[in-house]
Amino acid sequence: MDAGFADKLDSAQLGIDGALDEQQVEEVLEKAVRNFNPDAATVDEADMEREWEECLRHRLAAAEAAYRLHHRRRHAAAGQFSVVEPPSPLARSQAA
Repeated sequence: MDAGFADKLDSAQLGIDGALDEQQVEEVLEKAVRNFNPDAATVDEADMEREWEECLRHRLAAAEAAYRLHHRRRHAAAGQFSVVEPPSPLARSQAA
């Protein structure tokens, strides 16, 4: 498990660095091919879409609204009247 975590951390660090040279790309691809398991259990894409539509999309919109409200109140309490970003396209579509 620690090795898997280290691999993820390495990948994340590469993403943060924002630059992969050709050798690094080759190493990442080799590792992905080596660790690929065609028999691994997978999740049906239709199930993921259904879960997104029925639950996750609405929870994400609610979380964004709560986050924005919290920060507006915090800025107001501190006497900071900063410009609040407009709601995201997802939040606007959920409000409609």
